[in-house]
Amino acid sequence: MYGPNLKADKIEFMCELAEVRELQSGPWLLVGDFNLFVNPEDKNNTLINWRMISRFRSRLNRLELKEIYLNGRRYTWSNERARATLEKIDHIFATNSWEDLYPSCFLTTLRSAVSDHCPLLLDLHADFSFGKRFKFESFWTKAPGFMQTVQEAWQSCPSDGNPFTVLNNKLRVIARRVQTWIPSGSGT
Repeated sequence: MYGPNLKADKIEFMCELAEVRELQSGPWLLVGDFNLFVNPEDKNNTLINWRMISRFRSRLNRLELKEIYLNGRRYTWSNERARATLEKIDHIFATNSWEDLYPSCFLTTLRSAVSDHCPLLLDLHADFSFGKRFKFESFWTKAPGFMQTVQEAWQSCPSDGNPFTVLNNKLRVIARRVQTWIPSGSGT
């Protein structure tokens, strides 16, 4: 969706959201440039319409929508001037029933050379495993063969897919391999 820029149109736009929601039952996801802020932190300066933020948040609450967390970036738009105004006006909002369908979704942005907006990328099935966390032991670097083991382990894992998952998988393989050649009782 694309939200209007003028104040009166924004108020009408929020009313239309409620009307559309009444026509839709079940899980709901809204994606787009809303031209509205959810929080004052969504802008890098203090020129903020607090009343409009309040109206928008109130509408989101009545529609039982919550924002999908944006990973890795604070703002999604720039006026691209020397003293840039940065704003987060591109959002994804979902109902609880939608989030129940996609509990492992992951929202991030892509780069764009042709737009003043950052394209949003919503991975519906991000592959995160929440097992034992990787713990680096500083004495490992002194063990013979450490660098070779790390290099072999790093290259043994695929590098495609979600970058966080790729990094997590590589660190797990490294930890497993390093722990197999560390003498027992040496601090692990």
